[in-house]
Amino acid sequence: MTAFSLSYSALISKNQSFGINAKVSYPHLVEIGAGSEKGKGTSTGFGFDLGICIKSGLFQN
Repeated sequence: MTAFSLSYSALISKNQSFGINAKVSYPHLVEIGAGSEKGKGTSTGFGFDLGICIKSGLFQN
């Protein structure tokens, strides 16, 4: 499997930060189709997420 991932995060303020992540994967399972299937055993997948962290109360420092 081949995969590529890219991430970024930044501090918004003293108590807030955010992050973003993107991933592309290309699994290569088999060279030929299995049984009556045609084609190759490959696929392409995409993933994406976004997060925010807000520190408050006990975890503020």
